[in-house]
Amino acid sequence: MVNIVDNIEEMPSKMAAERLFLDALMRDEYAIGAPIRESVLAKKLNIARTGVREMLNQALNWGVVEYTPYSGFSIRNFTLQDTLEWYQLREALEPVAARLFAEKPRPEVWEEMAESCRNLEQVLGKDVQRAWECDSHFHELILLHCGNTAMAALHPRIYVTGRFFFHLLLQHLPQFPTPDIQGTIYAHRRILDAAQSGDAHLAEYLMRNHLQAGLGSFRQQIMELKEKSIPPKKSKK
Repeated sequence: MVNIVDNIEEMPSKMAAERLFLDALMRDEYAIGAPIRESVLAKKLNIARTGVREMLNQALNWGVVEYTPYSGFSIRNFTLQDTLEWYQLREALEPVAARLFAEKPRPEVWEEMAESCRNLEQVLGKDVQRAWECDSHFHELILLHCGNTAMAALHPRIYVTGRFFFHLLLQHLPQFPTPDIQGTIYAHRRILDAAQSGDAHLAEYLMRNHLQAGLGSFRQQIMELKEKSIPPKKSKK
């Protein structure tokens, strides 16, 4: 799995604290539904309590935590319906981002996208979590560099939240389908080729088909189970 605290020494302290907090969530250090004590978190992350409150408000905006009056913050319990809605949001947004991205040459980003494809090939059949991270990184690059600041601003909401609840789905739902990594690699390479050739409409078409295929692979399963929440995990001693 990609460690989201990579290059943390280069980050501003508030951003570094956010990444450390998210990394702790990925390692299951906080139980779903358990209260988050601001004083404890401030000491652990070595930042002021005001910084912790800002960080938790940001996590609230991302949809990772929830706030209850008189009780405070706690880790949100994602449902399968959340997963479905997350895919639907991406389905509406990313094809347009892919078209905008392909309208201008972006050689430095192309190389990073190609590297993401190579990384995905290396984990083929070995590590589902790592494969999802590589897949996600490819899509993040398109959204961040599409040239539309409003779309790029949605990046944290989509991908930070996505990382978190995908991790939970893998942990708690053994029936969660294994993604078609080989198909994903093929789709990514075609999208990259379209962008490099400047064919914006083809890039949009390919991205839409790619996302619809990914959603279609387990849409029915989600629809059947969408009312069920992910079972809470016990706190680690």
